[in-house]
Amino acid sequence: HVQSRFDDAMIWYSQAHKLNGKHVLASFGLAQMHWRLKQFDDAVKLMEAVYKVRADQVPVLRLTALLYIETGKLDMARKVLHRGTKNFPDNIDLWAASARAFQGSHMHQKACEAYSHVVRLMKKQNRPV
Repeated sequence: HVQSRFDDAMIWYSQAHKLNGKHVLASFGLAQMHWRLKQFDDAVKLMEAVYKVRADQVPVLRLTALLYIETGKLDMARKVLHRGTKNFPDNIDLWAASARAFQGSHMHQKACEAYSHVVRLMKKQNRPV
C-alpha cells in the first residue's frame, strides 16, 4: 500500500490474514486498509489483536488510539495514549492524538496542555509549527 495500490494491498493483506489470522503485519496492514475505507469496526477488531502483542510500537499505539477516537471509545483511546506518551515522551503524533482524545472527551484543560506540549516538541525537534 506504500505505492498507493490500495485495492491490491487489500487483497494481499486479506489473503495473508486468512492464511494466518495471528500474523501481526498482515493484521496491521489489513486494519490500515479498513481504516482507509472507513470500516472502523473491522479495523478496531484487528488492531486490538495487534495491540495485545505489539503495544510497544508507536504505529500500533497510534493507529489503535485513532481508531478508538473514530469509534467514540475515548476512554480506551486515552488509556492507549497514556501508555504511548509515557513510553515515548517525545513522539509528536502520540501527543497530538492525546490532545484530540482529551478534546473529544470535553477535557479542555488537558487538551490544551497536550497541544501545548506538541508545540514545544515541534520547536525542540526543529519542525515547523
